Amino acid sequence: MKLKTLLIILITLGYLAQARSQNPIVQSILNDVEIDSMTFFIQQLSGEEQVVINGQVDTIFSRHKDQPGNEKAFQFVREKFIAYGLEVNSLQFSSSGKNLLGQKTGTLFPNRRFILGAHYDNVGLAVAPGADDNASGSAAVMEAARVFSDYSFPFTIVFALWDEEEQGLIGSTAYAESAVFNNDSIMGYINMDMLGWDGNNDSTADLHVRPVGSSLLLADKAIDANTIYGINLDLHIVNPGSSNTDHAPFWDNGFTAIGIDEEYDGDFNPFWHSPADSLGQFNIPFYEKCAKLAFATLA
Repeated sequence: MKLKTLLIILITLGYLAQARSQNPIVQSILNDVEIDSMTFFIQQLSGEEQVVINGQVDTIFSRHKDQPGNEKAFQFVREKFIAYGLEVNSLQFSSSGKNLLGQKTGTLFPNRRFILGAHYDNVGLAVAPGADDNASGSAAVMEAARVFSDYSFPFTIVFALWDEEEQGLIGSTAYAESAVFNNDSIMGYINMDMLGWDGNNDSTADLHVRPVGSSLLLADKAIDANTIYGINLDLHIVNPGSSNTDHAPFWDNGFTAIGIDEEYDGDFNPFWHSPADSLGQFNIPFYEKCAKLAFATLA
C-alpha cells in the first residue's frame, strides 16, 4: 500500500472516530440536567404542587382547552421562558388555542431553526393530572430551555409547547402550515409525547421516523447519541412513525422530524387519560433517559 493511500485512510478513520466520540459541550449539557427539576415541573403542571403566576399562588387542575388550567399552564411556562432569557412568542390559532414558543437565537444562522416540542394540553376532565400525557414532555421542554439557555449555538433553537393536541394535533398543525406559508427554514423537529411509563422496566423507547426530508438522518443522530453518551435505551425504531402525535404535521408538510416516546405498543401506560395519570406511576430513571436522549440529539 502506498504511503499516501495509507495516510488518507488513517485521516479518514480519525475523522470517523472523532464524529462518534463525545462532544464535551453536549456532555456538559447532559450533566446540567436535573431530574428533580423536571419532576417538580411535572408536579406543578399536573396540580400536585402549586405554581406562581404573575406573583400569585395558584394550582393547575387541568390543562384541557376548556379548563382554566390551560391558560394557567401557558402563563406559567411563559414566565419560566422569560426568566431563562428566551425570546417568547405565541401563535394564536383559534379562539381557544395558542402555542407557546421560546427562542434562543443562533449566532451564525439565526434564520435556521431546530425545534424541541411537546403538547401541554390534556384530556377533558375537571381534575386531570395528565402527568405522563403530556406533562412529561412539557417538563422536558422546560428543562431543556433552562439548561440550553446557558449555551450558544450556531442555529436558532425553539422550545415549543403545542395546544389542542388532544383535539387532533391542531396546534402543531397550525405551526407547521404557518412555517410552510412563511418559507421558514426548519432544520429538524424533535417531539416528546409520553416519556414516563416503563411498566416492565426494559428501557424500551420508541423512535418514530418517516422518510421525509432528512428525518432518517436525524433518527441516526438519536441512535448515535444513545450509544455515545451512555443513555442506553433500547430503541424501538418505528417507521413509518405514528400519525397520532405532534411530529406528524411536520412530516405532512415536508419537514424533518422524529418522535421520542415511551413504548406505545406492548407496554402502553394503563393510566393514560385517567385521573390516575400521576407522577407516582412514573419510572423515573427511564423518564430521565428519554429526556436526555432528546437533549443530546438536539445538542
